[in-house]
Amino acid sequence: MITVVTIAREYGSGGAELGQMLAAKLGWELLDRQLVDRVARVVGVDPKVAASLDEHAHRWWQWAIAGMSYAAPCAYGSPEKDGVFEGDALHDITMRLIQRAADSGKCVIVGRGAQCFLQGRTDVLNVLAYAPIHERIRRLRARQPDCVDFEALIKQVDGERASYIRQCYRRDWLDKSLYDLCINTEMGLDVAAQLITTAIGRAKQLGNLANQQPHCPASRRSNRTVDDRARTWQW
Repeated sequence: MITVVTIAREYGSGGAELGQMLAAKLGWELLDRQLVDRVARVVGVDPKVAASLDEHAHRWWQWAIAGMSYAAPCAYGSPEKDGVFEGDALHDITMRLIQRAADSGKCVIVGRGAQCFLQGRTDVLNVLAYAPIHERIRRLRARQPDCVDFEALIKQVDGERASYIRQCYRRDWLDKSLYDLCINTEMGLDVAAQLITTAIGRAKQLGNLANQQPHCPASRRSNRTVDDRARTWQW
């Protein structure tokens, strides 16, 4: 059964808004900027600082902040050594928070490489939100009316996100094999959200049907899980 949805998104595609809409529709927890805030609280960093470095190529958790003392819960260990923040410790905290959220279920995770970190789990539906350049510019113009070159901005942010995934996970973030659904948000975020909820519901139906079927000899059964079969649907 699908209990987690990850949403990777091209800049300006409306992926963050899609995550909000989907979480509200399902009644699930949303992890977007909330995840950054959680990490910031754990390590005692100003959330604005964390947000300004979020999903950049150099890994936003790889800070070298000297001369400052931060307290971290014992469960994570101290991320500080000789007055300098250790990037690996912050990376570990971020991944543990994603892991904890996924294990608890009923959550929508936007960005942060969750589609790579949670790859292979049959309870996770990985989604890529994309849109044509004119649609992305239209959305961004409403948010950033003072921008003079939207195409350059899109190229910069998408490039940073691509580098982030490549450095952290050694994957191409636009590799379709990472995703169960690739949705063009130009059709509308409400339609995109409905497609995702339909896929979740269909996977649940297939799971219920499989549980009702009589036992079949192992030699005649598929090695794929019910959720894997659901993911062969083309939208």
